[in-house]
Amino acid sequence: MTAWSPVPGVEPSVDGEDAAMFRSDGELAPAPWRAAEMRLYPLVTADPEVYEAAVTLVREALEVLRSRCGSVAELTLVSASEVVDHCPSAHTAAALGVDPGTALDAARAVRWRELTAAAAGGPPVSTVDGRR
Repeated sequence: MTAWSPVPGVEPSVDGEDAAMFRSDGELAPAPWRAAEMRLYPLVTADPEVYEAAVTLVREALEVLRSRCGSVAELTLVSASEVVDHCPSAHTAAALGVDPGTALDAARAVRWRELTAAAAGGPPVSTVDGRR
């Protein structure tokens, strides 16, 4: 299956296990969030400037999610505008062709891993910005 890409001409494949994210105990995470992460990875070779803008936006969105979402329930309920409106690079990234919704979903995937690891009593997970 080919997934939508945030940049025209870059269409990564998102199949089977790649479309899903699993915790160490095998529980399935929200697949659309993982798929968003997978759509951003090819940008590093297709257009490094766009990839850098996308990663910056993901980091900013992650910081907003960390401040607003202390549970998985809150993470699923927070609106895109509540997050993206607080990201300084959102307009620049969008002007370069990065879909803010895709960046937000990638940030949700990272925050989901952080929250579920903490809830399971496991060690903190590494994140896109190297924080634990």
